[in-house]
Amino acid sequence: MITMRKPFINKIIFTFCLGFFLMIMASCDPNLVYEKNVPVPGPPWIASDPVTIDFEIHDTLTPMNLFINLRHNTSYEKSNLFLFVDTWYPNDHHTRDTLEFVLAHPDGEWIGDGFGKIKALQVAIARGVKFPLSGHYKMQFEQAMRNEALNGIEDIGLRIEKMQNN
Repeated sequence: MITMRKPFINKIIFTFCLGFFLMIMASCDPNLVYEKNVPVPGPPWIASDPVTIDFEIHDTLTPMNLFINLRHNTSYEKSNLFLFVDTWYPNDHHTRDTLEFVLAHPDGEWIGDGFGKIKALQVAIARGVKFPLSGHYKMQFEQAMRNEALNGIEDIGLRIEKMQNN
């Protein structure tokens, strides 16, 4: 039977707790207002099947940065992605933008981070914006590629963070 001395076990427990605490503290982001990632429907992702993200905004005074989070796999056959991005405001005002995301360099090397077959990238779509109204917002992402059915896009997300004072 193996016996362990109490000081050794205490060191293991202390090390584990310290590591867990540091991991939790490192993951805290005081500028984060909202972040959500949603798997795209499919595969394939059909153009008529958009991804919708609902969120609440209460701070209309602080400038914010908005990012789109994209995850795709390396079997994605294009070097870019076009999206229609619809935004509905609390007063039912609606806007539509067409955005292009470059996913690969001209030589075919993926721009996103990640090991293996999944690549992730975060792209700023607006910097220093102030939300005009407090309340419920909705953003809808619709793939706008020439192919009606799109394989290889895994997730789309929205990140909103307070603009840092630099």
